[in-house]
Amino acid sequence: MAKTSVTTVDNQTGEVVELGNAGEVRSAIAAQFKTKKRVTLPTLKQRVGMPIAVVFLSPMAEGKPIENSKITTPATVATVYNLLDSQTYQIICNTVTIKELQANYPDNGYVGKGFYIELHNAEGKNYKVVDMRELDIDGVELPQV
Repeated sequence: MAKTSVTTVDNQTGEVVELGNAGEVRSAIAAQFKTKKRVTLPTLKQRVGMPIAVVFLSPMAEGKPIENSKITTPATVATVYNLLDSQTYQIICNTVTIKELQANYPDNGYVGKGFYIELHNAEGKNYKVVDMRELDIDGVELPQV
């Protein structure tokens, strides 16, 4: 994968100045400035064969519809804390995950709880199955949302 070069224009000379690749620029910004508030959250998408360990910080809700998209139904999303990298994300919930959480934790009872979640393809079927386990998160310091 090629690294993306970040450039800017020098206000005095009008010349294009290369600042470095995106990773270098991110690092330079992080070294100079403290984040005051996260305005948007990165997205955590459930993928087959990729386990995640998260704490639900909010109930699942219908996301915003995407204009000019072939997808007509908005995604179901929630705010989660990723136990693996200690970051907060917006998760796009898979249908089977939604059904299992709603069935086993009525009235949004999954909020504040930690889960191991891994999707698998059902052999010979056109749907997915989920391996979901509630985790003991005693002692984990969670961020405020």
